[in-house]
Amino acid sequence: MNYKLLKHQIESQGFNLNQIAKKLNVSRTGLWQSIERETLTVQTLEEISKILKVDPRLFIDKTDIHPEALPLPEVQELKDKYVKVLEENHELRQKH
Repeated sequence: MNYKLLKHQIESQGFNLNQIAKKLNVSRTGLWQSIERETLTVQTLEEISKILKVDPRLFIDKTDIHPEALPLPEVQELKDKYVKVLEENHELRQKH
């Protein structure tokens, strides 16, 4: 799972962990530990993705799935472009 992208997506949408934790009805500390220790459950990832209004598969790394289940190159290319746009958006927001 791409935890760096998950953190970035949370921040870029203007959320913080406290807000996400409240929406999930869990403690901020517990959520933070799950993310930092990279032990987030699939169910929690799906719930966070609903809050962020993104597909949870966005956060799945190639190494998390079997090689025969890898997305088509075109899909991966679009995902890479999306991540780049998110990063650029985040940088622009930090400048202002």
